[in-house]
Amino acid sequence: MVFENYPLDRVGLARAAPGLRLVHSEGRDATHYPLTLAAFAGDGPLTLRLGHRPDAVDGPRAERIAAELPRLLGAIAVAPHDPVGGLLGADP
Repeated sequence: MVFENYPLDRVGLARAAPGLRLVHSEGRDATHYPLTLAAFAGDGPLTLRLGHRPDAVDGPRAERIAAELPRLLGAIAVAPHDPVGGLLGADP
């Protein structure tokens, strides 16, 4: 498991710098892990993005896992001390 946090400093980006003007800012990330769940907390609602390496997890399996996420997150909320590996039952 990896936790990364690199918030965007919107105030710092909006500050004027002599002779420079920022017209666009965008972040992109790729995963080198078989499966990655990223959570983005911004000004709006929390957004989740599931990424996968196609050589390790095929598209249909990643879609099944994504479809189970709401149930898994609900199960974690109800039983936070239970091992996550046993919450879904069969391998999606």
